[in-house]
Amino acid sequence: RMSNSTRRRAAGGAAVTRRRCTTLARATGNTRARVYTLQRSDATAAVDNDLRAWIHEHGGHVHASLRLVDRATTTNTRGVVCCESNESNEQDALIAIPTKCVLSGARAREEFAGSLLAKFQPQRALRMKNLPAELVLAMLLASERAKAHRAFYRAYVACLPDEPPSGFYLAASASKEDVVMAARDVGVPDPNEAADQAIQAATGARANAEQLVDEFRGVLCGATVDDVLWSMAHVSSRAFGGGAEVGLLPFIDLCNHSFGAAKPYPLIRREGDELVGLTPMNASMNELEKGDEAFLDYVTTGTSKQNAWVNFGFVPEGL
Repeated sequence: RMSNSTRRRAAGGAAVTRRRCTTLARATGNTRARVYTLQRSDATAAVDNDLRAWIHEHGGHVHASLRLVDRATTTNTRGVVCCESNESNEQDALIAIPTKCVLSGARAREEFAGSLLAKFQPQRALRMKNLPAELVLAMLLASERAKAHRAFYRAYVACLPDEPPSGFYLAASASKEDVVMAARDVGVPDPNEAADQAIQAATGARANAEQLVDEFRGVLCGATVDDVLWSMAHVSSRAFGGGAEVGLLPFIDLCNHSFGAAKPYPLIRREGDELVGLTPMNASMNELEKGDEAFLDYVTTGTSKQNAWVNFGFVPEGL
């Protein structure tokens, strides 16, 4: 989803290329799609309802047939699944996110810089404008987490796991033995080398987090080094785009990986109202059955299995 150089800065040295893409994929070769039973906890249902209500409040939507579940049909992990039959037009967007609900590194940079100028800190404002966009995006996410119930993006923050799945986030607190074991468990080639890479990335990420908190404490709303490190791990594994245009797309980024999926694209639904959409590029909404899962393609060429694990926490299909 990010360029190699962007990912390298975000994870303190672990380079990987990832671009988020989307399609709908049917649970193939079995009848689970037709007999699918919603499998989710009350907590997951609350996260789903709050997030889609927030998106709807600001002019977007999540299709009524889609649900966040604890056990998706094909992956047996948390994911987004079609849970009821529908007769929607095949051109309808499954998920449409208003740009104001997108966490944007570029927009965060301007807001942080403006706040620093208002505090008569022009040097820090200039430094902010020169930071990589993914680090600024991590600062935004960390500050929203620190604001808790006062945060504009609180419904999105609530959907994020307390333990980001990336290998480098694990390496920030676990022993090397545990990191090696985690890499081996998901089939990473040379797990010892992968563990060393994750530990190096974690060291660089923590150093970046400490520097950001020390220099920009005044705009981080009480966010700690651990908050920033947590946010960096989520940005590294979930963000779309690259360069100056890096962002997080609520609800869309809850979808699991499937190799070869299509990608989200900008939509204009009303004059002056921009949205980012997820549409059924390879399947008609009219053909969906219970149990069909919405996927993203996490992989682009040039990504190694080790780099993917360091940033995503697993080795995606297609590498």
